[in-house]
Amino acid sequence: MKKIFLMIGSVTLLLMGMNISPLFSQEEAPPVSNPYHEGTERTQLTQEEKDNLLQYLTSSKSTLERAKKKAKDKSLEEVYEIYVSSIKDVVLRSSQSEKSRGELLLRYALNQALELTVGIPTPDGKGVEKEGVLAHGPIDLNIAILENSIDFALSYYPKDKEAIDQGNLLNLPFFEFSQKRLLLAREWLTGIHSWKSQFEFEVATLEQWFLTVKQEQNLEKERIASLILDVDEALTKVKSQTYTVGQKVRFLRGVIRQVLEDGKAIMLSLPIASRAGGSLVPSVDVIPSDLLGDFAQIPAGSFMMGSPETEANRSSDETQHQVTLTQDFQMMKTEVTQKMWVSIMSSNPSYFKGDNLPVEKVSWNDVQAFIQKLNQKNDGYTYRLPTEAQWEYAARAGTSTTYSFGDNAAVLGDYGWFSGNSGNKTHEVGQKNPNAFGLYDMHGNVWEWVQDWYDISYYSSSNVTDPIGPTSGSDRVVRGGSWINRAKSLRSAIRYNYGPDDRYSNVGFRLVRTKSH
Repeated sequence: MKKIFLMIGSVTLLLMGMNISPLFSQEEAPPVSNPYHEGTERTQLTQEEKDNLLQYLTSSKSTLERAKKKAKDKSLEEVYEIYVSSIKDVVLRSSQSEKSRGELLLRYALNQALELTVGIPTPDGKGVEKEGVLAHGPIDLNIAILENSIDFALSYYPKDKEAIDQGNLLNLPFFEFSQKRLLLAREWLTGIHSWKSQFEFEVATLEQWFLTVKQEQNLEKERIASLILDVDEALTKVKSQTYTVGQKVRFLRGVIRQVLEDGKAIMLSLPIASRAGGSLVPSVDVIPSDLLGDFAQIPAGSFMMGSPETEANRSSDETQHQVTLTQDFQMMKTEVTQKMWVSIMSSNPSYFKGDNLPVEKVSWNDVQAFIQKLNQKNDGYTYRLPTEAQWEYAARAGTSTTYSFGDNAAVLGDYGWFSGNSGNKTHEVGQKNPNAFGLYDMHGNVWEWVQDWYDISYYSSSNVTDPIGPTSGSDRVVRGGSWINRAKSLRSAIRYNYGPDDRYSNVGFRLVRTKSH
C-alpha cells in the first residue's frame, strides 16, 4: 500500500508544476506516514473497482449512521469509544482491501478527525503511530470533532458516489471540501484554551488543508497554487521569527481567516481582494494598556448551575446541575464600552450613544470579528467570549441565590439597570454595586453574548467539567438581562437566545482572557 501523508516542511510539495519549499527542517518535523492516506485518487476506474468502491462507500455510510444512533443517551466516555471505533473500522476496511482502495472525501474527513483527536493509528488499528493534537484534550471537544467529522463525511456521500459512477475520483470537489473543513476547524479552535495546543492545532489543520487542496482539478489551478504559496510564506515567517506562542497563534488565526476569504473568491470565480503589503501574514500591533479596563481574576471552582425547582419565575431550560471549572480565567469587570469598540472597529453601531455606555446592536458574529481584530494585536493574551458556564459562575460569585446579592429583588436597583430604574435606556458601565468577584452590571444594562449555542435541554446532558455548550445550533446564548427587562429576567440563572446575526439595542457583551503559555 502506498503511503503519502503530507508533513509540511519535511517534504517538498509539487503542486501543478510549482515547487513549494519546505516549511520546517527534517530534524524539526520527522515524517510520520499515515497508513490510511493512500493517495489513490485515480482518473480511470475499472468496473470492478467502481463496484467495490461503491460497496465500501455504502457500507461505510451505514456504519457511521449506526454509530450516531448508538451514541444517543450514552456517557461521554462511551460516545467517544463508539465514534473512534466506528471511524477506525471504516478506514481499516478500505486499507485492507486492494480492490476498494480510493481516497474518497468521506475518508478524508474521517482520517483528518483521527489525526486531530486520538491520533494516527497503526496499520493493524491496535496502536497509535502519532498522537493527535488533542489526544489529551477535553473529551467533549474531542467528541465534537469526531461527531462533526462523521456528519461532514456523510454530507459528501452523494459527491463520492457521483465520482465513483463517473470512474474518476479527481472529479471530487477537493477545494470546496478543504474550505468547509477549515471553517469547522476554526469553530473547534474556540474550545482550546492552551496557547501551545492552539498553535499545534492550527498547524495541523493547515497541513490537512494542503493535503486535500493539492488534489483539486476543477478550479483555476494557478490561483489555488498562488494561495498555497501565500500560506507557505506565512507559515515560514511565523516559524522563523522570534514570536511568543501567543503571537504565533494569532498569526495563524489571521492566515486561516484570509485563506477562507480568498478561497471563497476562488470558488465564486471572483478576484481576490488586495491585501496591504501583499502579505497574508498579519501585522504585530499592541493594545493600549488602559483600553479594555480592568479584568477580575476568577478562580477555578465548582458551583450549582441553573436554578432549583423552588426558585420563583424559573424556566424549564434551567435544570440545576453541578459544574466544575478547572482553570482560572480573567473576566472584564464591565461590559465592552462604545469607546472600546470604536477603537478596534472604527465605527459605532449603538442606538444609545456615549463613550462609556455599553456597546449594543452588535450581533454574535460582529463580536467574533471584534475579537479576531483584538487578538491580532498580540498583547500576550487570548480574548474570547466566556462560555455559558464561565459566565454564570462569575455572575454568582460564590452564591446560590436568585441574584448575586441574595433573593430580595427589592434591592436589585443597587446592583443593576432594569425596567424599574433604567428610564428605558442604557447607562454608563460600572455605576452600580459589583458582585463579590468585583464584576459590574452582571444583572441588567444589556444582555451579554456568550460563546455557547443554545439548546433548551442542554443542561440535562451537559458535561459537568468545563462544558463548552452544544456542538451546533441555530441560536447563541445571551445572559444577564437588560435595561428593558423586569427583575425576573435579571436572575443569575436566566437564559435567553438570539440568532448569531441578530442585533438589538439591549444586547452587548464582555470578554474573558487567558495568558499565553
